[in-house]
Amino acid sequence: MARRVAGWNSERHDSRAELHRPQIERLFRDIGLTDCRLLVEDSVHEWAVHHKSKIKTNPWTAGIAGIGDGVPVIVLLRRITAEVRSRVTAGMEIGDFAQEVARIAQPLAFLEHLVLHEAAHLVLTEPSEADCDRWAFQKKAGRFQDHS
Repeated sequence: MARRVAGWNSERHDSRAELHRPQIERLFRDIGLTDCRLLVEDSVHEWAVHHKSKIKTNPWTAGIAGIGDGVPVIVLLRRITAEVRSRVTAGMEIGDFAQEVARIAQPLAFLEHLVLHEAAHLVLTEPSEADCDRWAFQKKAGRFQDHS
């Protein structure tokens, strides 16, 4: 009999951000974002368009960060599939992070990196995407675990 693991779809290798909300919120506190709001949406892109965000997104955008009504906000994709992870990591592989991509191959490792990357947009001063990835890889510590 197959074992069910919270937040993990063994058939599709997906992670579901909402199931890891306590770990994500603990991570926010650990890095000093105590007042950060977490929103989990079916489509980050559609959420951004609907809210007239100035952040450039596309249909496979996994997360964005910004300030809404004076409060830091991170919006994550509800279901992060292998295809989404592949599209995100493809850019890293041709950039400065080809060797580090292997560290985020697993769904929960990717989710932790994604949360840290988006948090970097809030804690660093005018960071580039590469700055955010670098900071996320430096801070990544395997905090997200399955609770089965």
